[in-house]
Amino acid sequence: MELFDQINDFLSDKCEMKLLSTTDGKAFVSYLTDIFEKLGNLNKQLQGANMTLIDAKAKIFGFITALELWKKKFSKRNFSELYWLSKCEITNDAGIVIIDHLNILIKDFNDRFCDLKAMNFPLG
Repeated sequence: MELFDQINDFLSDKCEMKLLSTTDGKAFVSYLTDIFEKLGNLNKQLQGANMTLIDAKAKIFGFITALELWKKKFSKRNFSELYWLSKCEITNDAGIVIIDHLNILIKDFNDRFCDLKAMNFPLG
């Protein structure tokens, strides 16, 4: 988002930039910036030679729990969990789109990792 003005200058003659320059457009770009950062962090946490299925399960389902928490907070217009989004004006319409997207992410993660969720690992 620090480069938003430079991007706007570079793409000012493109019709897509007109949408991105709106209040909702800035909110969507901010949300995507934040959510991709969170997904990138999760991806990094899942890498490494010492990563076990138990660790991966904890991290993935911890992330799903975070998504669910953000959804609850966002429905109360509390966007503090996402840095760039919290700096934007969020219209009701943009808030609905963002919450709908979080619902899609939650469902997608649960669907993709239902086998991992069902696994029971013996302790010690």
